[in-house]
Amino acid sequence: MGRGLRMKGEIRRTLSAIAASMLAALTIACAKPHDPLSPIEGVASEALQALASTRLAAANESLNSVQVIAARRAILIDRVRTPALCAPLIDAIARRAAAAIDVIVTLSANPLADCVPLDGYVSTYRVTVPDVNPGIVTLRLFERVGDTTPELRARERVTIRP
Repeated sequence: MGRGLRMKGEIRRTLSAIAASMLAALTIACAKPHDPLSPIEGVASEALQALASTRLAAANESLNSVQVIAARRAILIDRVRTPALCAPLIDAIARRAAAAIDVIVTLSANPLADCVPLDGYVSTYRVTVPDVNPGIVTLRLFERVGDTTPELRARERVTIRP
């Protein structure tokens, strides 16, 4: 009989631990400020300086790459992507939260351009995020072509020096 009571006690403790773990997981899930795979919502967007171009791919070039560069109170984002877009148009915005910046880039081909096949070409762009406070910042780059849903392309922790 003593063994049966011990087993019931162990089962009760195990079930209590499982319930506590599930409650903690639900609390954490509900406390998240936003979905980590979608841009920050509910904050003002600010336009960013951005330039895009199309060029012939260099030999041994890393395609579909992102380089995030910490500058003095700013962040530079350089991106090489394929497939290339004909005479690309670019729009970039930032959404800021505490120690986090989401950059959302929208690319499209210029409908007025007279284009040729772009085999062997890449599109590139540079986006500048100004006025970044010193400290460690998590930068996430989202990209979309036309009206598609933004997709996460990079997530970097950047240290901004004063």
